[in-house]
Amino acid sequence: MSLYALIDCNNFFVSCERVFNPQLENVPVAVLSSNDGCIVARSNEVKALNIPMGVALFEVEHILKKHQVTLLSSNYSLYADMSRRIMETIRTFTPEVEVYSVDEAFIRVDHMSYPDPTALAKLMRSTIMQWTGIPVSIGIAPTKTLTKVANEVAKTSPSYHGVLNINNKPHFTDEILSTLPVREIWGVGRQYSASFNRYGIHTALDIKNANHDWIKKNFGVNGLRLKYELSGTSCMSLNVITKRPKSIMHSRTFGQTIESIKPLVEATASFTTKLAAQLRKKQCVARTIHVRIESSRHKAESYTSRQAHITLAEPTDDTMVFLHATHQLIDRIWEPHILYKRSAVTLVDITANTQWQHTFLESPPTIISHKTKPSLGTSWISFGKYLDEAKEKNNTDLLGIKELSQNQYQPPCPIIFKNKKPRIKTKTLYKAIDSLNSSMGDNTVQFGSSGIKQKRWSSKSDSRSPRYTTRWDELLTVS
Repeated sequence: MSLYALIDCNNFFVSCERVFNPQLENVPVAVLSSNDGCIVARSNEVKALNIPMGVALFEVEHILKKHQVTLLSSNYSLYADMSRRIMETIRTFTPEVEVYSVDEAFIRVDHMSYPDPTALAKLMRSTIMQWTGIPVSIGIAPTKTLTKVANEVAKTSPSYHGVLNINNKPHFTDEILSTLPVREIWGVGRQYSASFNRYGIHTALDIKNANHDWIKKNFGVNGLRLKYELSGTSCMSLNVITKRPKSIMHSRTFGQTIESIKPLVEATASFTTKLAAQLRKKQCVARTIHVRIESSRHKAESYTSRQAHITLAEPTDDTMVFLHATHQLIDRIWEPHILYKRSAVTLVDITANTQWQHTFLESPPTIISHKTKPSLGTSWISFGKYLDEAKEKNNTDLLGIKELSQNQYQPPCPIIFKNKKPRIKTKTLYKAIDSLNSSMGDNTVQFGSSGIKQKRWSSKSDSRSPRYTTRWDELLTVS
């Protein structure tokens, strides 16, 4: 019989902040989203004030001020690194770890050589706390769905000290399920919950006790799987191998509205650079790049959203190929006299990097553009020296442009790679760039197209704590 455990960090973002700032212990703390717009993490003290998750800051600001709640901007570099440390700590107990989210992981307890699962969970909890400073709760059960249930009880009931094992405790499990609303079951959305409620099913125990054939008839295989999981029969195995994503996206709301094209190019270039680095880290390549820019959604009468994409002739992980495509897309979709508030870049058609890929520097591309030819200066590519040398050698087709008529406006717009002798080993180049940015902090080495001066488009983060574990220049100092 299978036996799973779910390790879930308590108030993860807040806990990360408290590790490096002990003055935040036992005081109300809330962490804000990008641009300091919404609350995305709450300490127990803030939860006690009935402040909901995701609420806009301006809606509850008066309550927060009244109770002297400490507000912090999101520090995603810190949170990601602390998450990595926690997952590595878990792997010292077992190599079979399913990283479910930044602060959650599943493991198979029955595959381990510990005779007492509860004692194992207590040891893991104390080790994670000692090595990282992050408190966790651990739920143990025969199915992944039930581990979620056990974990929530362990987290909210102090008497369990952060660990609850409900295996072989059917009456106790039913007691918990009888108080669990359908809408709070793991994986049950709002519409699914409403469907159950229409039939008079309001709790997890109602689903468990429902007739097998009736569940299958009205809710199909997914409903039947949920019934089995709540009954203690495992239907979901451990997903140890990380699935290759079909797409990856980076988007941000700007700190200020943007009207001119230059900061839009800088913002999308910055997002594109991060996505390309992610591709290389995952050993993947992508063939399509999609860009969207939009005005403020809070001004419905003037809301504008424009988007376009380019499909390459072959997939790549080359940042500069993507940057060139991004520049073309912004040039195509930008319109003057619009105040843009947000942009997003998405890489699609992702595949494994199982063969050598041509790159911008290795095989200079011809780009078919829908609009005007971009400049070749360092304003949009930091490797301007390379481009200048290419022009001096009369490499006129380096960025040859073919104009399309208006009736050919619709994408895809392919980038065609010509078979030419490689000039620079970009694989080595990007390996060096990625290594420096990983060890010295993001943007230690960056492309000129992302902007080198103060970036008006950057999200507001007025109260961000230092990136203690990833930036040398932000380490704690003692005077």
